[in-house]
Amino acid sequence: MTQQFPDIDDWSREGRAALVHARRQVLREMLYESFEHFAEQYGERPFLDAFRFETLDDAVDWCLERFVTGQFDGTRMTKTWKIFTQPRFWLAQRESLLGFQRKMEALERLRRAPSGERLVATAASTSVGPSEAAEVSRLSSRLTATLRLLRDRTHAALVLWWLNATDSLRESWFDPPVEKPVEHDRMSKKARSLAGHDALFRFQCLHRALVHEGGDAGAAHAVVREWLFKPCPGTPPYRRADAEVLASLEDGSTLRTRALQALKREGVAALLDELINAVPAGLEPADLEAAFEARLLECSLTKTTLTAFNLDEGAMPALSQRIEVLSQGMPLRSEP
Repeated sequence: MTQQFPDIDDWSREGRAALVHARRQVLREMLYESFEHFAEQYGERPFLDAFRFETLDDAVDWCLERFVTGQFDGTRMTKTWKIFTQPRFWLAQRESLLGFQRKMEALERLRRAPSGERLVATAASTSVGPSEAAEVSRLSSRLTATLRLLRDRTHAALVLWWLNATDSLRESWFDPPVEKPVEHDRMSKKARSLAGHDALFRFQCLHRALVHEGGDAGAAHAVVREWLFKPCPGTPPYRRADAEVLASLEDGSTLRTRALQALKREGVAALLDELINAVPAGLEPADLEAAFEARLLECSLTKTTLTAFNLDEGAMPALSQRIEVLSQGMPLRSEP
């Protein structure tokens, strides 16, 4: 028979603190028993060293403190006391999902090693040196710099849409979830998805320095630059009006509406082609920075991206095919 756990009804910080205050001893026992059983598989000392705890009591205390003070997305986790029987959840909270996976792989190698090799392997196998922290710091700095650029060149709301669209990915690596955009709850699920993919696309174009000033890049690029990469209203779809775009172009007064829309599609399609060409071929990169960048880029190139800019429904069949190949994880060939 499946064990039933009490619900956690109040996920506010005050509610979580009240639960720990009222039921600390019971929650401690649940956590301790779960961690003790989990650590037995690898040996208590190697397990504690891997996750930087002195004792199992330290691990339990850390979990209770994290439960009270941490930020959690209730849509992606159990909302019952069962959470206090899940060491993997808490260890991923402590290390990030990537760090947890790496340490578990090291512990598994250690567990399978002949007994004579374990003492030699323990320290080296389960430790994570300063290089990983440095990679995360560099990656975070680069992403932050691009988000500032996105804010300055469009609107701060698009930064929130990007953060919202990348919540799961960033949380798995190094960041907690963030607040939702102001318009989030007033928009349909489809509209929210389109806004998120729009923000992902614009972020990648700026992150990879694909947006150029001046007229050398061509008319289509100039139109998209003025349309998507200039300060815009803070309401969906976060784009400048056609009249503003035309007024910003040297030959804007001669363009008709149909020609302007065609240039928009052409310019966005060209940027998408450049982004697709940047997707690494073959296996996922080994180092953390490159692996995250590759995953983030792939998340920014989907069928919904095409829909956000009216490039679906047969408008750009070659581009749609490249996106389809990418979504299936197949190797891509750069377009000539």
